[in-house]
Amino acid sequence: SLTAVASGTPSSYQWLFNGIPQPGATGVSYNNTIQTGSYSVVAIYANGCTDTSAPLLPIALKSFTGYYKAGIVNLAWSAASGAGI
Repeated sequence: SLTAVASGTPSSYQWLFNGIPQPGATGVSYNNTIQTGSYSVVAIYANGCTDTSAPLLPIALKSFTGYYKAGIVNLAWSAASGAGI
C-alpha cells in the first residue's frame, strides 16, 4: 500500500504505474502494488495546480520505526535493498 503525503490540501490524487494513470486510483492511498514497476502520484489542487511525486519503487521493509519529539517526527527503516532515514 502506498500513501501520498502532500503539502496543503489536494482535492484529489491520480496514481500512475510506469507513467500511465491508473483508472479509479484517485484516493490518497493506492493498494494495487503487486506488479514490479515504477509508481508515482499527482496531487491535484482546487485551483488547478498539480504536484507530481518522483517515481516510487515498491520495496519490502524489514523494519520501520518512528518517534515524535519536540514537534519533529523521525523515521528510520531498513529494506532488502538498503536503509533510509
